[in-house]
Amino acid sequence: MRYKRIKLKVAKQIAIPDDLKTFFRYANSLIEAGDNAAVGSSDDLIQGPRAYGGLVEDGGDQYAFTYFPSPHTRPCWQIDATASEVKGMSDGSITSLSLWGCTSADYGSLFPSPEDVCMYCDYVDDERDARDRVMPQIVNSASRVEWVRGYLTHFPDDHPMRIIGAYNSQPNLGERLGWFNTEEIERITVEAKQ
Repeated sequence: MRYKRIKLKVAKQIAIPDDLKTFFRYANSLIEAGDNAAVGSSDDLIQGPRAYGGLVEDGGDQYAFTYFPSPHTRPCWQIDATASEVKGMSDGSITSLSLWGCTSADYGSLFPSPEDVCMYCDYVDDERDARDRVMPQIVNSASRVEWVRGYLTHFPDDHPMRIIGAYNSQPNLGERLGWFNTEEIERITVEAKQ
């Protein structure tokens, strides 16, 4: 069963990473040009390699953005900013963000308010919690096959696509051991279950 229980968040002052500055320069150029992607309400019309967002409300000045600080992982930063703040982040006059983070070091998500809900920390979910306890046990596997075997020891009925999702959500695992393709994960899953 899954239920919401918002946990304490801590204030964090974060330097704006270079790739996020680049994204804000792009977003600012759209805003200043009056581009449709920046002037109509949307949550994702402004797109970058690891960030997206849009205008919160037609005719407003408030934007909401989501930034992924690391590729292929689930932590994200939710950032609210006015058009003038986007300009400041794009031109370097604003160099840091005041955000709120989960107290758990396992997730690394950041939010504009301490009342915001983290989908990883602020919900009690017995199945997810069981999975989260298993991941540290198998994260240091020497190969993808060894990782899948360790995973299936705990979750033998999982579909291959769910296994890929669990694997891809682990920071740096794909970079260290490589990424799966569909045929490979299906073959390894069948072999591991024999």
